[in-house]
Amino acid sequence: MRDDPSSGPSRSALTPLRRWSAWPQFGETVPGYAVPVLNEREARGGAGILFALGLAMFMYSYNFMDFRYSRLFITYFMVEFALRVLVSPRYAPSLILARWAVSGQTPEYVGAAQKRFAWGIGLALSIPMFVLVVVLGVMTPVKLAICLLCLTLMFFEAAFGICLGCIVYRWVTKTPPVLCPGDACEVKVKQPIQYVSWGQAFVAVTAVVVMLGLTLEAADVFSRRTDAQAVASTSISNDGVVSALLADAEEVRAALADDRTDGLVRAAQRLRSNASALPEGTPGWAHLQEGARALEALGPAPSLENARAAFAELMKGVVALVAADPTLQRGRTLVRCPMTDGYQLWVQADARVDNPYQGHRMRTCGTPLAGWSATN
Repeated sequence: MRDDPSSGPSRSALTPLRRWSAWPQFGETVPGYAVPVLNEREARGGAGILFALGLAMFMYSYNFMDFRYSRLFITYFMVEFALRVLVSPRYAPSLILARWAVSGQTPEYVGAAQKRFAWGIGLALSIPMFVLVVVLGVMTPVKLAICLLCLTLMFFEAAFGICLGCIVYRWVTKTPPVLCPGDACEVKVKQPIQYVSWGQAFVAVTAVVVMLGLTLEAADVFSRRTDAQAVASTSISNDGVVSALLADAEEVRAALADDRTDGLVRAAQRLRSNASALPEGTPGWAHLQEGARALEALGPAPSLENARAAFAELMKGVVALVAADPTLQRGRTLVRCPMTDGYQLWVQADARVDNPYQGHRMRTCGTPLAGWSATN
């Protein structure tokens, strides 16, 4: 506690010593304070940095089911709190960044003992997270619960300056903490500015309800769109027109891979007819129309160069069409040849590479791609 609670130490006395107290003391020794202290502004800044990183990691993992960044963050989180609790807060990266950010503000000193206890909770939570996610690679509800608990603790610290771990410290140790943020440890009467009126409460509750309603509505709209896309995808794969179009595109591809143009006119006419029958919202629709028209316009004796240029336009639509529907991908392979000028992708029914853009010159040029995307 301060030696003179009425006035506090002078501004010069608030400057922390340039050395840490002898081990095992935790915190800084500051003239005018009877206990080791930490700067609450730095603690809140560090909590905000970790909360932002943790929330980004959580949302990415949840949305994409990709836990690579979760493993990185959890490892860093454990190391960060090990440094805070077992070594010194002075060497914790997030606190160093926070110190730079708030270096122009007057420090707000708080007791170090309760902070160490609170950060010890963070370290204790990080260890099972590390074992489950990083070591064992297990994603369980326990991991989700611990993650949400850590985010909650950091949010309260960063947003409100409320150290929930410090409250637990009082319950567990039965020792009243000293120098709490905002003098929360001291019994005092609220000032008028701290009270919330009924009108303010109504505004706050209304805002929360409205935002929650808008969020749920947005989620419902997104869900309906996803369902509609799934239905559309199913209808695409079951459409006989699409099956016929893909079969004709494969016939043209095989001919060009063999440096032949015979039969292209009949195949192009069928492609043109089937492409015209597709609804305008079909994936790759514009490229399918343009490619089919270009093939049909080649005439009875086209050059291989012109035929391949028209086929490349058609293939842009075919790749987009097949990439949009997993059922169409069965039995088909997406291939890329980096030696081809212009569009380098094509779809073929055989797993053995058979390049329609190069023909006999480099017929086996190409690499089957693991993922389906029109932008590969």
